[in-house]
Amino acid sequence: MVITDKFVYIHNPKTGGTFVTTAISRVYDMPVRPSLWQRLRVRLAGKPAYLNLRDGLKHGSCEQIPPEHQQKPILSTIRNPFDCLVSNYEFRHWRRHAEEFLESTGDSEGTKRRYPHFPDLSFAEYCAVLYSSPPSIANQQVLSGESVGPHTHDFIQRFFRSPARVVSTLSAEYLASNRHREDMYPVQFLHTENLRQELHDFLARLGFAPEKIGFILHAEKVFPKHSGERQGRPWAEYYTPELKALVRDRERFLFKLFPEFDAIG
Repeated sequence: MVITDKFVYIHNPKTGGTFVTTAISRVYDMPVRPSLWQRLRVRLAGKPAYLNLRDGLKHGSCEQIPPEHQQKPILSTIRNPFDCLVSNYEFRHWRRHAEEFLESTGDSEGTKRRYPHFPDLSFAEYCAVLYSSPPSIANQQVLSGESVGPHTHDFIQRFFRSPARVVSTLSAEYLASNRHREDMYPVQFLHTENLRQELHDFLARLGFAPEKIGFILHAEKVFPKHSGERQGRPWAEYYTPELKALVRDRERFLFKLFPEFDAIG
């Protein structure tokens, strides 16, 4: 989470957030990872011009925004769920933390029996494990009448008020009623596919001078550590029609919120 004098940025994982936080830090002439003294100095200033909250809040939620900053515009990033799933697979956090990933399935021994070669999982096997896992919010299993995918659960936890309640009552009727508009925080989303232009335009609307933000339009991509081995391979090459249909069904709430992804998915 990054707090500025004009807005709050919620770092949604694997959606271009490293690029956004790097660009924001440059706009404010602050290091991406401020020292303890620099962080203390901006805190003592009362209303920090720039504050990157990293201690447990790098990927914080809207509910974790400090009260004194909750009235500011909220910015975040969103990515096509098909593409995001591939990015998570190639990032390999699940492999570097294999035991934690196994525990998240709710059936560690069963997963090991089905995939004795774990953690050497193909993308299809990774998805099979991921979508067989019980849904959870804040490490608590939530049993819902609907089969909801992990990206949908993460999205609700990050951007909704009372996320556990929303997940536990999520249904086709809820999706059709548009009640989610009342439950969701007012967030401006930038699309990963057009990140430079949309970030530039957002900052311009807030009054940042053109000479201060012009670099964003031509800035190089910024990759996090352990960025994976994808090497530009299109996400569509990872999917069979059946696997794509599974993801589309289980993440249908995200596709409802962002129908533009159906056009490219």
